[in-house]
Amino acid sequence: MSNVRSPYVQTLPFGNSFDDIEKGKVASEFADSIIRQGFVRKVFGLLGAQLLVTVLIGATILGSPTIKSAVLGNGAFLLLAFALSIVPLLYLAISEKARHQFPLNLILMAIFTIGEGVLVSACTARYNTDIVILALGITAAVTVSLCAYALTTKHDFTSMGSYLYAALLSLFVAGLVGYILHTPLLTLAISTGGAALFSMYIVYDVQMLMGGQHQYKVTPDEYVFAAINIYLDIINLFLYILRILNEMKGDRN
Repeated sequence: MSNVRSPYVQTLPFGNSFDDIEKGKVASEFADSIIRQGFVRKVFGLLGAQLLVTVLIGATILGSPTIKSAVLGNGAFLLLAFALSIVPLLYLAISEKARHQFPLNLILMAIFTIGEGVLVSACTARYNTDIVILALGITAAVTVSLCAYALTTKHDFTSMGSYLYAALLSLFVAGLVGYILHTPLLTLAISTGGAALFSMYIVYDVQMLMGGQHQYKVTPDEYVFAAINIYLDIINLFLYILRILNEMKGDRN
């Protein structure tokens, strides 16, 4: 994250007059805009591929009782899926080279997405199919609406990172309390708060892509990590919406 101009933008050697300086500024901003547009398209392309793979994995596992019982009843397989999800994510988080080096970054992203797809399938397995489909539809509608809002609003959400992080820590603590007490009302309240928080994270992360007049932005070489951030926002939003629908229906599985 950086609030400085992309290192890929080069200012041409214009003269020293005020008019030439203004021309150089316009040319630099135009070049930055072109790079940023390509970056945004790349991020959303990767994000779409991640979501498609996740849905296909879920449909394959949950759509077949044989595969479902074989996969979800195998603790070792689920542990492997967790490792496939967390190890590439941590490697990408700590290694700048891994995030920027093609095709290593895409390979790590693919491994992470496969592991995450299996874990999401395991999380949704205990819910009725109609609730899962409804949650998918609501998540899709909410995500599209939030992305449209992030792209059009004049309000800058990129300066709210510290507040969102504090809210995330609070949600984690509340989740531990909810797991211990396991009361329906508390579960519904935590799930509603989680859905609201990750809705805000979607707006925050989308605005981080845009650059422009926003206070903070993601540099164009961080396209893999940017896609993963939004992907995790959407997955968490989906899981919280799923829990909300389940609690509202009255299922206590």
